[in-house]
Amino acid sequence: MAADCKSAAPSELRRFESSPVHQDWIVSRFAIAMVIFAVLELLAWQTLADRKVQLIAMAVIGMFALRTWVHHRREMLQSLDSSDKK
Repeated sequence: MAADCKSAAPSELRRFESSPVHQDWIVSRFAIAMVIFAVLELLAWQTLADRKVQLIAMAVIGMFALRTWVHHRREMLQSLDSSDKK
């Protein structure tokens, strides 16, 4: 039996992260952020009594959601550009 991972035979190496079963459950950080923003918007709508405060809170949350989307979109376009140049 091998004492370290370098001398282990490839057939003995188990990599559960690369299993197709586990890849279906990978969710991007962007999707998680958007879900959290939606939950925050819903909580602001349901819990804040003053209409003016409610709209301000929802506008601020919406601004952060928009900035997150723009950043995500910019990274996607940059990765497409870099892969096209190769």
